[in-house]
Amino acid sequence: MAVDTLIAEEGWAGRPATKGDLMVVQTRLENKIKDVEGKIRDVEGMIKDVRIEVGNGDNSLKLEIGKLRVSIAWMTIGITTLLGGLITLFEFLS
Repeated sequence: MAVDTLIAEEGWAGRPATKGDLMVVQTRLENKIKDVEGKIRDVEGMIKDVRIEVGNGDNSLKLEIGKLRVSIAWMTIGITTLLGGLITLFEFLS
């Protein structure tokens, strides 16, 4: 590519573009479009991966919430039993 073509591309000044110059620009644009399409496909793949992880995380979150509810229930039973035992002990001692 000639020096004046580089100047024309950079500064939009100089001689008028020839058919060859336009073909070079067209080829560069087509290559950039292909690159962008490839990046879009990569991003779409990442989005699918995130959706799968979020879906799996939703199931594990439900499981953790279930475990937490069971733990709270057992703690409630334990505290109630302990308080009942203390009340009985204090009634017996008084």
